[in-house]
Amino acid sequence: NHDMSEGTSQSDTDILSSLNGIEKKIVEIMDTAAATLQEMSQLQSQTNTNRLATRYMELIKEVNSGLRDHISQIGEYVPYERSAYHTRKQLEISHMKAEAVMQRLRDARIALETSLQGEQGMVDT
Repeated sequence: NHDMSEGTSQSDTDILSSLNGIEKKIVEIMDTAAATLQEMSQLQSQTNTNRLATRYMELIKEVNSGLRDHISQIGEYVPYERSAYHTRKQLEISHMKAEAVMQRLRDARIALETSLQGEQGMVDT
């Protein structure tokens, strides 16, 4: 059991490690594509070109599959309550409620002042 920073679980570490592996495959995809294009431009061996093209397609499938697995886990992995969106929305709602209360207080003060002025006008006459 090793010490992890606050908010980081073993599951977080596993997912980051897996995504790091996918990132490395994306780099390999780019390298393989470049090598394939270079090979094709030189019109050398058809065998080497086929090998590179096959590896390119394998990598694309692996990356696609790996990312699809992680995307499907996101809904389960990051519940709504843990997201920053929830907190931000709560703050926005609280701010709107406070604004509504302040507006009602301003309206009540204006109504009270108007009422007091009306009463004072009646007393003066």
